[in-house]
Amino acid sequence: MRTDNLSFAELIGAFKTNDHRLVGTIEFFPEEGKYHLDGHRVCNVRFTPAETQAAGGICPECTKPLVVGVENRLNELATRPSDHQPQNPKRVEYIIPLAEILAELKNTKSTAGKAVTAEYNEVIERLGDEFSVLRSVPIEAVEAAGFPLLAIAIDRLRKGDVVRDPGYDGVYGTIKVFKDDAERQTTTNQLSLL
Repeated sequence: MRTDNLSFAELIGAFKTNDHRLVGTIEFFPEEGKYHLDGHRVCNVRFTPAETQAAGGICPECTKPLVVGVENRLNELATRPSDHQPQNPKRVEYIIPLAEILAELKNTKSTAGKAVTAEYNEVIERLGDEFSVLRSVPIEAVEAAGFPLLAIAIDRLRKGDVVRDPGYDGVYGTIKVFKDDAERQTTTNQLSLL
């Protein structure tokens, strides 16, 4: 959204009317939500809406009704096909917080650990604010600043080439840059050969 010379009232008006002043949004991936897909946490069952329909809405493990997620409910409420394109679509850009990316690259769960915090501060010091690093700093500049693995991760994020593990029945979903530790390690090893 462009905020050049917009008053607070005009800003709110742009959101309410979805007019030309609203260019788009920056969001987290919807799959991170705790109830994105259907399922049963206790039974470790996660279904897409189509799988839920095929199962008759019943958990195959415990035979109780599945907890229905947001995607299923959206499909029920939809008045047009999912591939419908609006006339004036707004841009939606999905991001992963920089600390989460760094934690994945360091193979740690904590985004507040000393190693992640130190690298986060170093990245910001060398390349600028977090949004710029994630969205606009050239990939070559990230690599040249001494962060080649981060450059690969940010490039994947910008292309939407991330691994989405959707949430269900109260379990948060996860968004990762690498599908697993082995892929991350292979990429790290390849970088060390350059």
